[in-house]
Amino acid sequence: FTSYGMYNLHEVVESNTANSSMRDMEGEFYNQLLWDGVPFWTSEAHPPLALGESRTFNMTESVVINQDNYTHTLSFLLNTLDPGRLAKSLPEDWMAPPERNRQNNYNNITVRFCDLQSDVLAVPYVFIGWQVVPWGGIACLSEDDVISMVEQRGDEAVNYGSHAFTQWYYGVDLGYFETNQGLLATEKPYTNRLVYDGQKRPDIQSEQGALEPGQLRQVKIDWDYHNAFQTLTVEPDGNRHVLRLELDVHNETNDVNRENNLYEVEIYFAEFWPNGECPKPPPPPPQAPSP
Repeated sequence: FTSYGMYNLHEVVESNTANSSMRDMEGEFYNQLLWDGVPFWTSEAHPPLALGESRTFNMTESVVINQDNYTHTLSFLLNTLDPGRLAKSLPEDWMAPPERNRQNNYNNITVRFCDLQSDVLAVPYVFIGWQVVPWGGIACLSEDDVISMVEQRGDEAVNYGSHAFTQWYYGVDLGYFETNQGLLATEKPYTNRLVYDGQKRPDIQSEQGALEPGQLRQVKIDWDYHNAFQTLTVEPDGNRHVLRLELDVHNETNDVNRENNLYEVEIYFAEFWPNGECPKPPPPPPQAPSP
């Protein structure tokens, strides 16, 4: 993916026909393109241009321009210095062969990109415990993937009523990557949410702020016993569980494609399955025969 657009600038006309023209234009001059005042393309050396003549030349190379939501200036400069010299700040310093009027060699166009939008999505894998699982797949968690903690008060286990027993809590560390494959930054922070077995966890705010085009960002949600409801607290058993990630849950960005904002993974606990073998994902559908 790239956040840059490639554009073809085709025919450009240069002429030696102005009322102030009085002689042939000498050869070995160059033309140049500048983006916001910075040179990014220089032509081949041009041959002499006779008095009263015009000619059309084609730009044989495409120009690559960063696409964003700002206003830019594209400048086309005639009769500039050779490629070994950088353009300076004054028109008098740019010209190589002499001519009567240099001010009309510098032409500006205001450029603004239209209909640019962001496209936030998650990379194909999620980190659950010590495992890396593809979204849409199955996580078979072992005891090593699950964090356990006993509720204690001082050095004594908590007693409930007349029956003394130990209260255990279990959780799993999570992590995923999100990226912006659109052509515009998300402009402001947005909110993601985790849903485990239909129970919505409180919103997980994207602390890093806006997501730039092409930017890849890691989000980690380590389980915290003292903040159990905002992290992934689980109850290991032999049932099927579903973890869902919802990106930009409040539609705070100008996302061009919201169909790729939802992701799910199935979770099983291996200790409750024979030989620790959880259910397997179904095989992929057979490929269509070649024509």
